[in-house]
Amino acid sequence: MFHHLVLAGLIAVATFRGALGADQTILGGEFAVKSSGQPDRRRVVFSASESGTDNVIVGNPTIGGATLTAVVHGTTPSWQTFQLAAGVSAITHRPFWSGDAIRGFTYLDWLGEHGPVKQLKMKISRGAFRIDATIDGRDAPVDLVPPTQGTDACVLLSIAGGDSYSIKFADGLIASNGTTEFTIKRPTQQGTCRGIAGRPVVWLFGDSITALYCPLVRQAHPEWDVHCSGRPGEVTRDGMVRLEETFSASTVAPDVVLIEEAVNDCVVGAGSFDVSDGVLTCDLPNPFLPAGAASNLQTMADTARAHGATPLLATPLYICPVPSGDTCLSLPPDAPDACPLLRCLFDDACQVTSLLMGGPTPVVDFALTAAFFFDLLHPNAAGRSVLASRAAEAIATALVP
Repeated sequence: MFHHLVLAGLIAVATFRGALGADQTILGGEFAVKSSGQPDRRRVVFSASESGTDNVIVGNPTIGGATLTAVVHGTTPSWQTFQLAAGVSAITHRPFWSGDAIRGFTYLDWLGEHGPVKQLKMKISRGAFRIDATIDGRDAPVDLVPPTQGTDACVLLSIAGGDSYSIKFADGLIASNGTTEFTIKRPTQQGTCRGIAGRPVVWLFGDSITALYCPLVRQAHPEWDVHCSGRPGEVTRDGMVRLEETFSASTVAPDVVLIEEAVNDCVVGAGSFDVSDGVLTCDLPNPFLPAGAASNLQTMADTARAHGATPLLATPLYICPVPSGDTCLSLPPDAPDACPLLRCLFDDACQVTSLLMGGPTPVVDFALTAAFFFDLLHPNAAGRSVLASRAAEAIATALVP
């Protein structure tokens, strides 16, 4: 039955990590940036070690890679984000990342194929959580420079699909030698590095569709601090609660929040219809109203607005009006109620779109043609790329003062 088709689509993406990855803070050891003037002569090293820690490794960079962002503050601040990609070296044929969450992970790129990060290690050894890295400009440019009268530094390691790890160097033994060298040793305080370097903080919040396209936005726009928060199967009623909880738990408020939900509301509502008089009537005995889902989305936008963020709302993925016909969009129905279910699903989704278009919050058009779906609910690889592009364009516009 159609119910089974929908549930199969939901289960297919249930393995995606949907919640906003936590930010774990690690006590810093030493941070140093040295320069002799040219980008290819710059070098950055840092270390962190925290004994008796409750920190754990969440995520697997051997699959999705990671990003490393470092910032130094002072008279001449600078920052840079480095991509620590997964995959295999085209030269050595060895993987860039190795290890696991128990032994820890090591990133090696001594030939500079992906940038100037030569090595990074994170592990838990004898009760201590350790991270250290070496960044060398000889194979790829380093933009970080000693900040003249330096004050502090921060390093953020973010595992794709996992947690982030903040190493804050805001106190301790600080030595600043003009534009030649800047070091901080043995800081005593920890803190988050999310939102460092003035990078705009962007939340992509929603259901399984968000979980599918958000990583593409993050990969394409390292200049933004993109947080993926897609929860498969979520309806707008639950999304309202989770969004408020996410704001309450976050240490850094976002600049823009793009919210994509309501398809699952339509799935629930599609199961209630009446054809006893020969005319299809959806939403009886009214478990779902398109107006209710649209109202919930506007409430979520109001929540983001109340926290100082610019909200954007995405439409359901269907081109409206969805063509009707005796063949139910040429899908092979395997039960007598398949066509009414599809008709109610599409009609409800299009009503949500219409209501959003007439609302007070900017709307991002997520409608896709049939060629961009891998089932009735989710975009395929090409569809995800389209959604990521549309989302990024709307976010860029929203970030303009």
